[in-house]
Amino acid sequence: MRKVVLAALIAYASTGCVAEEAGLITANWSFKELATGASLECPPGFDTTAVHVIPVDAVGNRLGAGVIDLYPCSSFTGTADYPPDRYEVFMEITTATNSAKYADTPSAIVDIIDRDATITQTIIDDGGFFYFDWVLRGAVSGSMLVCDPSESVEIVSTLNGTSQAKSDIFDCVQGGGYTGGLIAGTYTLSIAALNAQDQSIGTVPALTNKQIAAPNKITDLGLIMIPIDGE
Repeated sequence: MRKVVLAALIAYASTGCVAEEAGLITANWSFKELATGASLECPPGFDTTAVHVIPVDAVGNRLGAGVIDLYPCSSFTGTADYPPDRYEVFMEITTATNSAKYADTPSAIVDIIDRDATITQTIIDDGGFFYFDWVLRGAVSGSMLVCDPSESVEIVSTLNGTSQAKSDIFDCVQGGGYTGGLIAGTYTLSIAALNAQDQSIGTVPALTNKQIAAPNKITDLGLIMIPIDGE
């Protein structure tokens, strides 16, 4: 299963020749306030960015504890080399002694088997993300269904008491994903499967009173079963 991280842009660097015994992962981070769109400095007292790099198998299961590389938060970037492999990478903003944590980021899978990779994360000071996995089932039969490559899954997050709604769309075959950043608050969520024409082919009953917390917190909605009409 491949996770999509809308708050993280994974860009593979164009490199000439990468040594067989090592590949580079560059981590970039920044801070943002959604309400104003302003870029922020590192939070006071949290001067360290811990980049966690954990080897994973072909479907994203962790293989061991991995390593943690520490960088000054104020540098907003850090690069290290690792054996060519697939890794789960996430970052924590901490104190120098790791006695307190300000925020961590969603995880992303990076592959440095054939080339170096860069992962860029924006840490939201006044909001966070929803994460969910999904499966399709027949609304009539109740049987588990396989996603068609042309199908997608949409989640619409509406902040309670407002008309503010944000839509995120994922390829159905991905099986899970993070929303984009959302301001902290209480939300009503609508989740639907869409066909190739972006028409709904099945909708989940509204999920109400789902909380987004700050800074950069991830609310896991769990496994969502989407009933497909007529199946």
